[in-house]
Amino acid sequence: MDPEEVVVQHKWFVNFLATLGATLTGALLLWIASNQVSIVTSQAVLARDFQAQAEAFNAYNTIDQAGDLEVKEWFKQIWPRLRVHGETVAILQRYLEDLCTCDVELKKPERF
Repeated sequence: MDPEEVVVQHKWFVNFLATLGATLTGALLLWIASNQVSIVTSQAVLARDFQAQAEAFNAYNTIDQAGDLEVKEWFKQIWPRLRVHGETVAILQRYLEDLCTCDVELKKPERF
């Protein structure tokens, strides 16, 4: 073989390997970028879901606090009447059942 042919073949082989390496590197970078996009998308979906859960918990807590305030208001009205006017537990029980439309079981209050 001619030395010039060897040099040409060597350059061609080096160029082929460089091109193949660059192509594989580019494919690897594209694969990494596509994985990053899917990861970022998944994180955005999770963040949206967590935000929705937080809003649902806040709404539930607000409703629950309103219910607590309503029950506390009922007891502010009922217990003084029971203690001051000597109403019986049965009357209190009927009154509470009328307010909440449910069955209520009350124990006698402790004496003062």
